Amino acid sequence: MGELVVRRILVAVGLLAAVAGCSSPSPSSPAASGPAATTTPAALPTPTRFAGDLRTLLLAIPPTATKTAEKDHPDGTVTIEQAAKIYADPATGLRQLTAAGYQRGAEVEWSEADGTWIGVILAQLDTVDHATQYAQAQQSGFASQGIFGPALEIAGVPGGFVYQRTTISSNNRWFTEAVFSRHGISVELFVTGPKKLGPEKTIALAQAEYALLP
Repeated sequence: MGELVVRRILVAVGLLAAVAGCSSPSPSSPAASGPAATTTPAALPTPTRFAGDLRTLLLAIPPTATKTAEKDHPDGTVTIEQAAKIYADPATGLRQLTAAGYQRGAEVEWSEADGTWIGVILAQLDTVDHATQYAQAQQSGFASQGIFGPALEIAGVPGGFVYQRTTISSNNRWFTEAVFSRHGISVELFVTGPKKLGPEKTIALAQAEYALLP
C-alpha cells in the first residue's frame, strides 16, 4: 500500500532525530555542565519495566473489522531487525535503532468495512527517557513535512499529538497519525483510507491505547 511507504519514510526520518537525541549529553551531564558533583543524588523511582507479551497491550480488533498483517512480521511481534527494514539500508537502520535504545515491538492492523485501515505499533525502548525521545522524534518527522496540518493535542495523553494530511495522497487515501509514549513504550497509531475523517476517531483510538499501557 503506497500510504504505508509514505509512513515508513516519515518514521525513518524521525528515528534519525531520535538517535541524535539519545546520544546527546543531557544538561546534567559532566560534558554539558562542567565537573561532576561530589555527591550522588538519590535515584528517582521509575515505573516497572513491562516484561510480558507486548501484544497483550494492543487494542483489540473490532468484531466487524478484518485483521490484516504486515508481511515482515505476521505474528504481530517486531524484532529490532524487522523494525530496521523501514530504512532504505536495513544495516544503517539497525545501528540507529540500537543507538536509540529499541528493544522490541508489537503491532496490530485491521481493515474496516468502509475501507479504513488502522494500525497500532508499539516500540519498547530501554529507558523511559529514550521512549519519550523516540516518540518526540517521530512527531518531529511528521511536523516537518508540508503535507500535514498543525499538531493536535490528545486529551488525557501527555505529550501525545495527532497529525492529519491536508491533501489526499497520490493513491487516493487520507492519512492521520497519532504518536505518544508511556513508561518506556512508544506508540504509533495510524488511520488511513479513501474517506476523509476528522481527528476524532484517531484521538479516541489513541486514548484507548494509552489506557492499556502499564
